[in-house]
Amino acid sequence: MSVCLALHGAFCGPWVWEEALTTFGLPAVPVELRQTEHPDYHLLGLSDYVDALASAAEPYPGRPVLVGHSMGALVVQKALSRLRPAAIVLLAPVPPLGAAATFPHTMLVDPILGMQAAVAGFIDFDMADPEALSRSLFSDAVPKWRADEHVRRSQPEPRRALFDCFAPGPIASAAWLGVPTLVIGMDRDPISPPSACRMTALWHGADCRIMPGSGHLMMLEPSWPSVAEEIRRWLKGRGLTAQ
Repeated sequence: MSVCLALHGAFCGPWVWEEALTTFGLPAVPVELRQTEHPDYHLLGLSDYVDALASAAEPYPGRPVLVGHSMGALVVQKALSRLRPAAIVLLAPVPPLGAAATFPHTMLVDPILGMQAAVAGFIDFDMADPEALSRSLFSDAVPKWRADEHVRRSQPEPRRALFDCFAPGPIASAAWLGVPTLVIGMDRDPISPPSACRMTALWHGADCRIMPGSGHLMMLEPSWPSVAEEIRRWLKGRGLTAQ
């Protein structure tokens, strides 16, 4: 059975998967993409994150299943030709064209979120308003105290990695490489809207599901079990899980 490597998005960490790891139907391991002890931390880019993913995959035999969320989904896409995974699952992904294709949508539907994300990423992480971010990143189904708690666990992202997200460079199509792909988006996500998910699915020849009722950080929402069931069913259909 393949191992599942789960990749977090920008400003997050492996902690976002704490409650989700047991729901994929196969052994799952969260991956820390950042080298926080690196002397030139803000010079780390997506290529360094791909290296971190490759190192995380080394101890496990066979081809892994890669599950990436948001920026982590972009790292998965960048790693495709290098790792040739058994399958990939892209959750609320940054599309192959990069965040430049989705940021205008964010500014249109939630300008406060767009401005706060820009402040946190490119000006000063500590200047961003945690309450504004928690209101925008989570649905009303998540209690405010819990949303605030999650946002307080966030951490700065290397600026080069964020710039790379806007212009990621060439990305191979999973269909060309013979890698089965599932894309899942949420219908009210201000960061990765359904149009971006469909764009990503089209490029990779992927199955695409747009699901209702959740914010961008879907694995931390009460509706996560329905998303996890969709992933399990899809993986089982490809012989990648026994559950």
